[in-house]
Amino acid sequence: STEAGIKHEAGDFEGAIAMLERGIQMQRDNPLPTPIYTQKLADKLFFRADIHLEQDEPGKAIPLYEEGIALARPILERSKLHLFPALENLAYACIRTGQYELALSP
Repeated sequence: STEAGIKHEAGDFEGAIAMLERGIQMQRDNPLPTPIYTQKLADKLFFRADIHLEQDEPGKAIPLYEEGIALARPILERSKLHLFPALENLAYACIRTGQYELALSP
């Protein structure tokens, strides 16, 4: 994730997405049933979605936000503050793709 962040800051969006995808796939292939592991996977999904949204690809961002939110919601049940940026970005991506009902869903 750190290397993906560096690539992103340098403007290498394709490189950042490739790094994130490798990390996401590694975590999916070797799941651990711990909250920290699940949160790290959700964070990678959010970061990848953010890049797609930044690159004017909201349709690619939506499923990533949805998956990350679904993973993170149970472990962040008491404090939803961490989810607010992802929920806001999901709504924005839905609006950009004309999915207004999805944008308004909780």
